Amino acid sequence: MEHATLPYLFTTQGSGNGQQLPFNKQQNANTDQQAQITQHSAAVLRKEIVVFQRMSDELHKTALTVEDLQRITDEMNEEISNVDDFFRPIKSYFYWERHCFDIPICWAFRSLFDGLDNIDHLAADIKDARTSLETLDKLLPQVIMQLKLTADDSEALAALLVNSYGQSSLQSAQTDQTFDDLVNVGLDFDRSRSDDFFYIPREGFDNDDVKTGMQLLMSPDGKAARFIVTHEGNALGRKAWNMSTRSPRP
Repeated sequence: MEHATLPYLFTTQGSGNGQQLPFNKQQNANTDQQAQITQHSAAVLRKEIVVFQRMSDELHKTALTVEDLQRITDEMNEEISNVDDFFRPIKSYFYWERHCFDIPICWAFRSLFDGLDNIDHLAADIKDARTSLETLDKLLPQVIMQLKLTADDSEALAALLVNSYGQSSLQSAQTDQTFDDLVNVGLDFDRSRSDDFFYIPREGFDNDDVKTGMQLLMSPDGKAARFIVTHEGNALGRKAWNMSTRSPRP
């Protein structure tokens, strides 16, 4: 009840804002750092997009080269098959000869035919490699597209953080300039002890002491109140007696 005034209520509100101000400034600084980190992340993504784009271009060229290599390998395999079919009787001799390893020319021709037989495996491996490269050639542009979308979102988020930081920083600066005046003005009016500024917040009526005082000093219907008048000084002294004798009689 000592500070049951409207100005003191404004004072407590201003004091609360002042206590919250350092935390708001720290939060603003964190928002600024977050915006800088987000901008840096967007810049890194842009560089990654350039690298991935070059990789995609080179991979596409490689896929075309492997496609051409497969075509050439298939043609070679077909021609070698014709040669193999023609020399098959002679080829059989080099595998039937028990002492072929000891005869240099026999072992040389046998190694030649073994190498020609491996052309089939080479053609199959090139076909598998072409299939894998074509799949990567299709997937990599999709990855680049997703990276571009991520970079756009990061730049948009950085812009929002910068705007949020600007507004919060301005609000903190204004609060820093005004809360001292708000506290001082409220304290000055509270110390004036003017009854015109008497105010009890609604939650004050939930206090047990206030409830007890209302029961003692107010009627149950709330239409009558009991006032306790106290005198300054000694009520039975000469000064009080002289004042009472000078007061007009009813």
